[in-house]
Amino acid sequence: MNHVSNDPYLNHFPLVPRNDFLILACDGLWDVVTYQQAVDMVAAERAKGTGPEEAAQKLAQTAYDSMSQDNISVIVVYFDWAPFESAF
Repeated sequence: MNHVSNDPYLNHFPLVPRNDFLILACDGLWDVVTYQQAVDMVAAERAKGTGPEEAAQKLAQTAYDSMSQDNISVIVVYFDWAPFESAF
């Protein structure tokens, strides 16, 4: 019997200027895309000037095309550290 858990996987670390973006996604993505694949894909999209919404859609489409068997939710957030870099 399958069980649903209300205990999410969490990791805590400080954000610093070398962090370019954040990917929030459910297991519908992570079941078929590795963390490194997702990071590489978003980094490439950002380098091309693609916005975060489009990068998230590309990740979701990749999961769908990879036959994910779960719901697929993806949010990508780009960080703009320029106004704050002098503080670091």
